[in-house]
Amino acid sequence: MEKTNKFLTLGFIIMELLIYISFMIMDIFNFGDTVVIKYLSICLIIIFLMISLFVNKKIKWCYFIGLIFTLIADTFLLLLDSHYYLGLLSFNIVQTLYFLPLKERIGKWFNIQLLGRGIIFIVCGILALTTSNIDVFLSASYITFFILNIVTILLIKNKGDLKLLLIGLIIFIMCDLSVGLYNLGYYFDIPYNIDKVLNKISENLMWFFYLPSQVIISIYAKKEYKKSN
Repeated sequence: MEKTNKFLTLGFIIMELLIYISFMIMDIFNFGDTVVIKYLSICLIIIFLMISLFVNKKIKWCYFIGLIFTLIADTFLLLLDSHYYLGLLSFNIVQTLYFLPLKERIGKWFNIQLLGRGIIFIVCGILALTTSNIDVFLSASYITFFILNIVTILLIKNKGDLKLLLIGLIIFIMCDLSVGLYNLGYYFDIPYNIDKVLNKISENLMWFFYLPSQVIISIYAKKEYKKSN
C-alpha cells in the first residue's frame, strides 16, 4: 500500500510537471492557445484524488470537494470564459471548505469567525445583487476569506502538517495578486505601453503560481487522508 501511494504521488507530480513546463513555454513564446491544457491539469488533480480514494478507502472530504469546486470555477473562468460570477462563487465555496477543517485547531474562535464570514458574504451578496458590480463584490468576499484562512493558519502555534497547506495557499494567493495586476488598467489610468507589459507579465505569472498551488493542496489533501487510516 505504501509503495502504491508513493508511486501514485510521484507519477502525478511528474505528469503535472510535464504539463506545467509545456504550457509555460507555450505562453512565454506565444506558441498557441493553452486553455485546454491548463484545464486538463486541474482535471488531473481530481483524477489523482479519486484514484487515491480508491486505493486508501478514505479521504478528507473538505479538501476533495474544495478541489472539485476549483475545477468548477476554472470551467467558467478559464474554459468557458463566461459567467464569471459562478466561477467566483465557486471560489468562495472553496475557501469556506478549506476553513472548516480548522475547527479543531482554533476552538471557540471557529464559531466567531464562521459568523463573521457569513455576515461578510451576506453583505457582499446584497451589494452584488443591488449593483451591476456582482463580480467585484464576489471577488471581495473571496479574497477576504482567502486572507482569513492564511492568517488563521499563521496564528496557529503548532502548525504541524498545516505547513504544506499554508505553502499551497500562499502560492495560490500570489496567483490572485497576479490577476489583480493584470486588471490594474481597468481601475487606474496607466500608460498603454506600461499596461501592455504588466498584462504580459501578470498573465504568465497567473498559472506560474496557480498550478503549483493546486498540486501542493491536492498532495496535502492526500497526505491528510493517508494519516487518517
